[in-house]
Amino acid sequence: MQIEICTNSFSSAKIAAATGVDRIELCQALELGGLTPSPADIELSLALRKRFDFKVYVLIRPRPGDFCYSSEELEVMRKDILNCKIQGADGVALGALTANAQIDIEALKPLIEAGEGMGLTFHRAFDYVRDAEQSMEEIIDLGFERILTSGQANTAIEGKDFLRSIIEKAGSRISVMPGGGINAGNVKTLVEYTGAKEIHFSAKETIKSGFEYSGGPSLNANKDAEFDYWCTNAERIEEIKRLLKELG
Repeated sequence: MQIEICTNSFSSAKIAAATGVDRIELCQALELGGLTPSPADIELSLALRKRFDFKVYVLIRPRPGDFCYSSEELEVMRKDILNCKIQGADGVALGALTANAQIDIEALKPLIEAGEGMGLTFHRAFDYVRDAEQSMEEIIDLGFERILTSGQANTAIEGKDFLRSIIEKAGSRISVMPGGGINAGNVKTLVEYTGAKEIHFSAKETIKSGFEYSGGPSLNANKDAEFDYWCTNAERIEEIKRLLKELG
């Protein structure tokens, strides 16, 4: 079983790497669904490979919102992918859709070309396509090695029937990696039911801010948790690893 941890910073990447996971997907702004991380986060996370045996995939997503990108946004994505290659990333996670929820093949081609030599994950944009089977075939033809999906549901456990079906249809041609709301309470059920060989989760916890000043403007909608933030929790990763080992 391959374990990928979604990490939102170098600090989170360091915690995840120390637990012995197979791969991290490095991003930032998980509260927005994940965005492309900073070059410094990428550089420092890649340097961890000198101490730990794991792979680093970088999320390529220039903004929150939909997955229909302008020519300017696609150029930013292409440049980000080239930067990841220069820095030595193992792979990138990306996706692009047309306005009618189909795979945007023409938009993806130059991005894939920029990432030549790196691994390719098609991210959860897949959860918004109209025709999952046709889209999977197109993603295979484009040369992606895996699809990250919650089974077109809010969480992977809710989308388990879809996941089992698409994993069966994919066979050995591409890996379908469940992700979304996976935790110690549902991981064994999900893996046993779907037959997944890879899983993706964040194992995040909320870090309470020690900042004591309560004045000033609000930076987000949750004033009560204004300065709290997320970070990877090693114990949650270890618990899931233990549960997966029980499956053999």
